[in-house]
Parts: sequence; C-alpha cells; structure tokens
Amino acid sequence: MEGAAETQSLVKIKELMPFMEAEPLALGVEEVFDILPLYGVLQPGESQRVTFTFFGHTNIVASVTALCKVEGGPTYEIALSAEASLIDYLLDTTEIDCGLKLFNKVTKAEVTLQNSGKVGFTYAVLSPSAATADSPLPGVPLVVPSTGYIGPGKEQVLKVYYLPGVPGVFCRTFQVQVGHLEPKEISLKGEGVFPRTYLDLPRNTKGNKQYEKILRGKSKDGLRQPEG
Repeated sequence: MEGAAETQSLVKIKELMPFMEAEPLALGVEEVFDILPLYGVLQPGESQRVTFTFFGHTNIVASVTALCKVEGGPTYEIALSAEASLIDYLLDTTEIDCGLKLFNKVTKAEVTLQNSGKVGFTYAVLSPSAATADSPLPGVPLVVPSTGYIGPGKEQVLKVYYLPGVPGVFCRTFQVQVGHLEPKEISLKGEGVFPRTYLDLPRNTKGNKQYEKILRGKSKDGLRQPEG
C-alpha cells in the first residue's frame, strides 16, 4: 500500500442534540477515520494487515472512500461508513414482589434487560453472589447470568434466585450496570413464612382419664392446653 486518500475532506454531524450548536459541526476526516499503516513495501508472497479506526463523535454519521494505490497497478476503493450512537436500554421492572414464600424454599423471578439502542453493550451485576442457583446463600439475591453482552435490538432474561432463610418480611436490592452508565437498582421484596396446621377435630376421650385431664383446659385461641 503506497498511500490512502479520501474522496470527502469533511464529515458533518447529521443529527444534532438540542443542546448543541445550531450550525452543523465540521470535522476533518482524520478526526473521524484513521488508517494504519498508510504505506509500505510488500515483497512477493508477503501480506500486510491494515487497521481502520473510527472515532465516534456525538451523533455522527460518516461515509468516506479510501483509495489504495498500488505502484504499477490499479487503485482500489475501500468504502468506509460508520455511525455513533448512545447506549439505550430498558428494564421491564425495577421492583420484584415475591409475595408469601416458604422461608426454606428458593423463590425465582425474572427481569428482562432489553437493548433498545443502535449499539451493543456489556452489562454486569454489581457485587454478584458466588453461590449457585441450586444453593443460593440465605438473604442474598443471586442473578444469573451476572455479566454478558447484548446486541442492538436484543434482550437478556436475568433469572433471580432468593432464599429467605428465616421467617419474616424481607427487602433486598441489587444493582445492574449497563456499559459506563450509572447502575440501576432493582428491589426484591416479600415475606418468608413457615408451614403451619390447625386441627379442630372432635375427640372421643371417654374412658381415657389421662387424656380427659390433658384436654380439659382451653386457651384463648381455641387450642387445648394441659392443666397444672
């Protein structure tokens, strides 16, 4: 590759944000695209990897043509186009209500993270639990998968596992960070309960004095209590 040139010397901002200048901003092509190496010598049978770099300025849409001139040969055209955009995403919920759950059973819920923008992004659950879905730590929300990449227009279902561990009301939070944006907090609430039964069946204790004595008293809540 002996050299590279562009058919367009300036690249303009196509869509300006409301807070930006009213007039379109003009940028030199070297501020948008970079090509390395620009020139070199190839011996017979050799090859050279050329790197094209795009610098994403705010809301920029760029399209240029690079020319690769071969000494004693043809000139090749390489079309370059790129667009810069902001990360945009949606969470279908930021509050999970588990309701009443057995305190010693794992409760499961789902949160959908959707990429509603034009660029892909990575996400991560901050301070993720090191436990597994089969055996989460009591009182610690477990989110699976805790990290990943979501392409434009795609979505990822985050599965949330929680073990109350003890009876009582619980309210826990965890954070999901998308790209470089501020983390988003998701709350998980509910109540851990324990199984209980109440029996109020007729009892035939005639002829069994030992049982008659035990069942003679009656507490305020209707349960028979032993005397003495």
